[in-house]
Amino acid sequence: METSLREIIYRYGGGIRNGKGFKAASIGGAAGAFVDEAGLDVGMDYDSLRDYSAVLGSGAILVLNEDASIVELLRGILHFFAHESCGQCAPCRIGTDRLVAILDRFCSGEGSEQDLDLLLRVARMMRDTSFCPLGQSPVMPIESALGAFKQESLDYAATRT
Repeated sequence: METSLREIIYRYGGGIRNGKGFKAASIGGAAGAFVDEAGLDVGMDYDSLRDYSAVLGSGAILVLNEDASIVELLRGILHFFAHESCGQCAPCRIGTDRLVAILDRFCSGEGSEQDLDLLLRVARMMRDTSFCPLGQSPVMPIESALGAFKQESLDYAATRT
């Protein structure tokens, strides 16, 4: 498929409301990856997305304008995973609660760069040890958000103190 994310947003989707600038897109639903401006020209096919460490997942594309908070969206995603955990395996039951607690603390202004590193370590442990895909899912949005927006995340926490 030769259709790029840029084409989907601006040609087929009508662009970003109110003339706002593009910040990111979440591709593939809650378990998908964040793609920053550098990824606007990536093809929306399995091979191209794999090269960008993203997946089509549910096929959802959520476009974020320049005013959107990656941290707040990630926080909502992690709350979703914690709510949906069935609790059958400890890595998911405990891990999703830990992810929420870490990011909630971070969002209250008490967080640090070490918290972001811990967030990623917990998500990777969950990916490697959870019994089902739900427990394995938080790693992709966390990795991609921190990969492209780590400094923005640190700046966000600094404004909360």
